[in-house]
Amino acid sequence: MKIYFYLFSSILLLFSSCISISYAFYPNSVANLDATNSYSFSNTEEVYSSFYCDINGDGKTDLIASSMSTVNVFFGQPTAYLTSATALDGTNGFRFPGLLANIHTKCADLNNDGYDDLIIQQRTTQSGKLLVIYGAQQYPSGTLDMTYMDNPNNGFYFAGVAGSNQGIGNNKAVGDFNGDGLPDLMFCTNVGATGNVGPSATYVLYGINGGKFPTVSSNSGLYDSATLNGQNGFKIAGLNGYGMGVGDINNDNLIDIILNTNQIKIVVVYGFKQTLSSGLYVPLYDGIDGFTFSLTDTSINSNNNPLFGIGDFNGDGLNDIAFSSKNSGYYTFVLYGKDSFPASFLVSSTLASDVGFTMADSPQGSNSLCVEIFLKDINGDELADVVCSGSSALSTWAIFGNPYPTQHYQITKSSLINQPCLGYTLDTISSGKSIGDMNNDGIDDITISTPTKIYSMFGQHYFKTSSPLGDHRIEYSENMSLLPLFNNSFTIPSTGDCQLTFVKLQILNSTVGDKLVFNTQDTSSYSLRQSKDDEIFIYSPTSIGESLKYISISSNRNDSFSVQVSYNGLKFLINLEHVIPSSSESSSAASSSSVSSESSSSASASSSSSASSSSNNPSSSASASSDSSSTHLPSSSSGTKPSSSSDSSSNTTLPTTTEEPKKDKRNIGVIIGPIIGGVVLLALVGVVLFIFVIKKKKSKTPPPLPNEVSMVTMFTGGKLEKLDKF
Repeated sequence: MKIYFYLFSSILLLFSSCISISYAFYPNSVANLDATNSYSFSNTEEVYSSFYCDINGDGKTDLIASSMSTVNVFFGQPTAYLTSATALDGTNGFRFPGLLANIHTKCADLNNDGYDDLIIQQRTTQSGKLLVIYGAQQYPSGTLDMTYMDNPNNGFYFAGVAGSNQGIGNNKAVGDFNGDGLPDLMFCTNVGATGNVGPSATYVLYGINGGKFPTVSSNSGLYDSATLNGQNGFKIAGLNGYGMGVGDINNDNLIDIILNTNQIKIVVVYGFKQTLSSGLYVPLYDGIDGFTFSLTDTSINSNNNPLFGIGDFNGDGLNDIAFSSKNSGYYTFVLYGKDSFPASFLVSSTLASDVGFTMADSPQGSNSLCVEIFLKDINGDELADVVCSGSSALSTWAIFGNPYPTQHYQITKSSLINQPCLGYTLDTISSGKSIGDMNNDGIDDITISTPTKIYSMFGQHYFKTSSPLGDHRIEYSENMSLLPLFNNSFTIPSTGDCQLTFVKLQILNSTVGDKLVFNTQDTSSYSLRQSKDDEIFIYSPTSIGESLKYISISSNRNDSFSVQVSYNGLKFLINLEHVIPSSSESSSAASSSSVSSESSSSASASSSSSASSSSNNPSSSASASSDSSSTHLPSSSSGTKPSSSSDSSSNTTLPTTTEEPKKDKRNIGVIIGPIIGGVVLLALVGVVLFIFVIKKKKSKTPPPLPNEVSMVTMFTGGKLEKLDKF
């Protein structure tokens, strides 16, 4: 039985000469920041950290700026933020002084009431306090203090043990640890940062669906830690942190906690959905509930900035871990993600290429190479980029994600980060980095600070394309062996300053027997990564477009499926649609050897003549595609015409009874003969005209095609649609 698969691919024309790519690069100096690439906000106090969220729930982005002792919240305005914190009055924002809080703030809707809640620290004593201020439409005053926190309707706070060095609030994070769809609050003690007095612990408070968090009384906002019961959260006793990060490390769609416990040992606690029987959790770190690893020849940073970045740097679908050390060359590490990690392992500055890579530079004064680190996509290619802030000589810098990073980067101002396609550096910025989509364009922005100004540097889409949709069809039999997905002529042109360097193909909803194959031994031009049959990653610094002709697919399935093609943040679908022909189509297809042979030729070579004309003459691609489509229709649709009464009438002969036998009387014959002849002539003319009209109509109205042949699936406007192609 013949099975017809149609390949409708918007990517085919995209990879031809009609592709257009535009580029935009990050500026390398504050002097080059303007309204086209950033948003700036003047501030009278030096900002140590900045963050964006929606505290008043109006859908506009609010700016949170923390100075040495004060947190200022500026509600989003139609045109700009206020330029002075002294103008805040509760309706346009508020300030909370007296905090000694040069620590990164956080925000999340912890009680699911539609308002982001503000999470800050008060460090007037070494024990510390973690404050959660509930979001609201407005506040009673432009200046808040701890008396505002005495009302549990306004928020709550968690206090460290009096007289201790717990430093509660130094390290905090938010994320969905237990998988219930609500953000959870995670924080830990910081014993050892300024002293060693007091117990160590890490806390997880689960988000709630409405209401308020429990406090010790109706007249106090102090959190009632005695209510922790395993259902609403838990404590891990003895787990201290010099730095905290969160992210999905084991790729199970749950947020995990990562802690720098003693500047040498790093602990990971996996998120879980099950309910604990008590409020005390004792992980085994056995590779199942978490793991640990230690540095062998350096020590990790121990400040209260973001010390860990979690994201997919190399595009393998697994989140990687980034962190930095503070001596012995100031290393920054990126460990490749895994579905599971061993219970414990060691990490040195000489990482194996399959484990990760390092970045290093010589010491710059008393500062590290990277005191704040993020793994976020800031160039729009859907790979996480390493974004750091470090010494004054190398203040803000980034290495863009790529599938085949160098095993060891030497970060200097004259090397990698000055190549705009590979990374960037921005000088003279002092502090206050954060990553988030401030302008809501779908790509993360970088917020940076000088002593007097805050800048939100807009994330840049380094690759943009504009191309019409095209369709292409390939016919082949069941249980295909190898089917090329692209014609030999398709390539990606070298346009602009940056090269497209990688392409990823993935069979969606794959089954056993589906496999993507790269048919070339040219290892000098291409690098291949394929950990599973249904996914392939090809990298080339110079000729990624040429690699397309080597990509084939094999399968033994007989249903419809799709291949997703991704490169530099762009995604397209190749839809292989299974169509079973009707019995008449099958018999006609079997009797039409010319169509079958042409179809086989198209399957193996993708109609090289049509592909050549499409590639060499983009303007004719539509007609070439149309011709190709009609060629591969089942022969019953375009060859044999169904019988009809109008067709049979064209073969009807004139009646023989219209002319009577001759009579003996000539006068009667003379009179009647011409009359009969005229009638016959008129009848003949009428028949001819009738046949002509019917044929004319038939030539304009071909027989209808079966739906499974005439309907095509196309990728249009971000969704699949059924369109009547003919």
